[in-house]
Amino acid sequence: MNQTLIDLPAATVMLGGVLYFALLYFGVGGIAVLLTRHVLPALRYGRRIDPRRVPAAQRRRELRLSLISIVIFGVGLVVPWSVLRLGWARVA
Repeated sequence: MNQTLIDLPAATVMLGGVLYFALLYFGVGGIAVLLTRHVLPALRYGRRIDPRRVPAAQRRRELRLSLISIVIFGVGLVVPWSVLRLGWARVA
């Protein structure tokens, strides 16, 4: 398994990293939305702090910045992968 990871092309490592962080980010975000908008209100637990709607421009900006963060972290996985590939480290 470890050798298989090291033998992957850099583009595959970056794509896998982007997909992993996207799943992590949007998965946790989706669970948070589900809890705060549906589950907890049904249980009559908590309340909305600010009842105003979020402006569309703010939603777009936050989504764009989130996608940039996902790409940065996903592509950044190539650094530890390179260290493994160069033999400077190994997986225990």
